[in-house]
Amino acid sequence: MKIRTAGVQDLETVSRIHALSWKTAYRGILPDDFLDQLSYRRWVAPLKDMMEQGLEIRVIEEEEKPFGCITFSAARDQAFAGWGEIVSFHLLLEARGKGYGRLLIQDAVRQLKEKGYSKIYLWVLEKNERARRFYEKNGFTWNGDRLEGEEGGRKVTDLRYVLSFPKTNLS
Repeated sequence: MKIRTAGVQDLETVSRIHALSWKTAYRGILPDDFLDQLSYRRWVAPLKDMMEQGLEIRVIEEEEKPFGCITFSAARDQAFAGWGEIVSFHLLLEARGKGYGRLLIQDAVRQLKEKGYSKIYLWVLEKNERARRFYEKNGFTWNGDRLEGEEGGRKVTDLRYVLSFPKTNLS
């Protein structure tokens, strides 16, 4: 098993992981017909644009088969300037419960720490209880922020989860 930085050449694979993850993780949260029609290429262009703005993508794989990905950058929310942000985090169904998620989140947190961030946030769907429990097990807490939106024709609420740790002098 290894975790590596993804490049533009990996965007098709990363987008496919996003789509497959949505189709399983959001079943019962988002409409089935919306999830069933999700294109594996849906995230290629947005991810490419975000990479040009500084988004980093890490992929976890075993024997060169990718099982998940996590993306992160400096906070996109100006009210959280100086924070790191985990933008997306997706695992294939067959990778759940095997420790890949824990390794990926730890890797992203370490990468963001090395960039000098002492605070990180992410958004998680309120109804995605499995993900919320996972983030809580990994030290994140809900800070009370809610973001109302719509996805697939359904109203959804995202919750901002945060993680703070002491700054260290890496020099």
